[in-house]
Amino acid sequence: MLKTIFVSLVGLTLTIGGLSFNADDILNDTKTAANSANVHQLATALELYYSDHEQYPMALSTGELLVQLEPYLRNKPSEIKGLVYQATENGQNYKLSAPQPIPEVKPQGW
Repeated sequence: MLKTIFVSLVGLTLTIGGLSFNADDILNDTKTAANSANVHQLATALELYYSDHEQYPMALSTGELLVQLEPYLRNKPSEIKGLVYQATENGQNYKLSAPQPIPEVKPQGW
């Protein structure tokens, strides 16, 4: 009986540990998907802005970009740390990118 309880507790501990690693993976995947969706939403807003102004915004910061694109956004995108926007060719082109989250690596036994 005691052996059965011990084996069950060890199995439960291993299962919980395995789930915590999966939860970290899920969180990283969620952050990646959110960043991708935000970049896509901003790219769509940039195209709408270009359609109205015949150039992309000449914003110098992310905050300034969001202010200029506000009329073209249904919902303000969630914060994207490290978002890089740069208008090029006198506003006729742009570069937009956001970093992907770096997966957290935990040492074995945590």
